[in-house]
Amino acid sequence: MLVAALVVLLLAGCSAPTDPAATDKAADHERETVEPPPSNRTPLTPVVRRNLGITFAKATYRPVQSTIAIPGHFELLTSAQHHYPVPASGRVKVHVAALDQVTRGQMLLELDAPAWRELQRELAETQASREQARAKFSRASATRKIADNLAGTEKPKGGVFAADEKAAQAAVNAASERLNRLLAEAATLTGVAENRLRKVTDGQPYWSELNHIPIRAVEDGVVREVDAASGTWVVEGTEVVHVVYPTELRFRGKALQADLVDHLRDGQSAYIHPPEGRGTTRRSDPIPGRLRIGVTGDPDTRTVDVFIDLDEAPQQPWIRPQVGAMAEIVVAGDPDMEELAIPLRAVIRDGLETVFFRRAPDDPDTVIRTVADLGSDDGRWVTVYSGLGENDEVVVDGAYQLKLATTGQKVKTGHFHTDGTFHEGED
Repeated sequence: MLVAALVVLLLAGCSAPTDPAATDKAADHERETVEPPPSNRTPLTPVVRRNLGITFAKATYRPVQSTIAIPGHFELLTSAQHHYPVPASGRVKVHVAALDQVTRGQMLLELDAPAWRELQRELAETQASREQARAKFSRASATRKIADNLAGTEKPKGGVFAADEKAAQAAVNAASERLNRLLAEAATLTGVAENRLRKVTDGQPYWSELNHIPIRAVEDGVVREVDAASGTWVVEGTEVVHVVYPTELRFRGKALQADLVDHLRDGQSAYIHPPEGRGTTRRSDPIPGRLRIGVTGDPDTRTVDVFIDLDEAPQQPWIRPQVGAMAEIVVAGDPDMEELAIPLRAVIRDGLETVFFRRAPDDPDTVIRTVADLGSDDGRWVTVYSGLGENDEVVVDGAYQLKLATTGQKVKTGHFHTDGTFHEGED
């Protein structure tokens, strides 16, 4: 018994002393820290909202199920485009530049054309021939009258002198007819009215003093393109200036052929909304119009061309040619059956969940991450069945940044030991 007790004491004396610090460190590695679950509320101060570009939209009741959204763009009407090709080959002098505002009658360009000089030469020769024919007719008429007076009243009048008079009259008529034809040709070539070309100033007709062919604006508008510089030689028919009237527009889009069968009809009311994005103007009132269904479609994409005639001249700056927009058409059905809806852009995917961010009613500087309970959508708005009330605000722009900031997965931090193992914490 004494020997056994001594052995136990020796073994206890040989064992290493316990280090309190090492014991605490091992306990820290073994102890699992329990973190609180992530909150679904995120503070958004005005500075944060401005830096992230966050905007809000209100939940409203809309006839989502009886609304069809059609993407498209604005285009110019044919009557809003004015092309100015040159009527003959020659050298141009351009008086306007692209994007210049022009008024009706304003000089756009001048054309120095050999064809116009040749026509002026023919006009001068024809006018001289007519004056000579008129002089000859006057002499023949006077001669015939003298001969009639000398012959007396009992003998037949006229004779050879009458024939000369008729021939001279025919020459005058032929020269006048040719001059009229040349002046009509000159009016077509120059774009100047025929009566203006005939106008005589200081003894000279206007056509003789017109050195270059003027090309003037026929309507007010904006210069869209200038395709030649001053001094350039252009051939007949070349378009030099293109002027448009930018407010004469219509909306053009593509609708599904299936909607054409059951829902879309000519004359239906339509509303055109601005392009999606940031800005107060994009929340302005939509542009009203009337639907017209086109005569062509695309069998590959199963779509049909549709057009919307605007009810009034557009005033908003975003309504321009080739600017994309979205049209909404309330089709046959029950338009009074409205459902609470939010913009489709406010809904995003977060892992396996679909979420949106609701502005907290009790704190406007806080948003609440909410799992979405959604219904049908019309391409712009989506029905929400729970989690929202009318006039509650949701985040539209900046929702993706909020998703990154409020994700439920917390990134682990820690350190690596020399043996390659990873441990959370700094020690």
